[in-house]
Amino acid sequence: MNYSFDKVASGLAKYLDKNLYSGMNDMQEIVARIMVGRVINRSEEIKTALSNNGLLRTFGVINHDGCIDVDGLVHDIKRQMESKGSIEISIPLFGKIKFVPEDIDDIHRCIMEA
Repeated sequence: MNYSFDKVASGLAKYLDKNLYSGMNDMQEIVARIMVGRVINRSEEIKTALSNNGLLRTFGVINHDGCIDVDGLVHDIKRQMESKGSIEISIPLFGKIKFVPEDIDDIHRCIMEA
């Protein structure tokens, strides 16, 4: 099912608030909240840029209206993650962040509840 860009952004922000900020020190949390706030404040510009991206549209990630195929992405991401067990992302200032397939379910839930 396709969800609006704003709903996805709100759901991701909810997930971050619920799961990631609590594990950060004060400086990391402040910087992360500022960055997320900037994304949310520029959501129309970001939505336009993403919905005009030919690659994302070709693969059905986002459509011309800026709606995102969340259910399809969740399915694909979980399938790939289950084969690896987990993925780890290293972000300067924040360190390594590890995701397991269950995190994808939680992100999906946060988006649906947003």
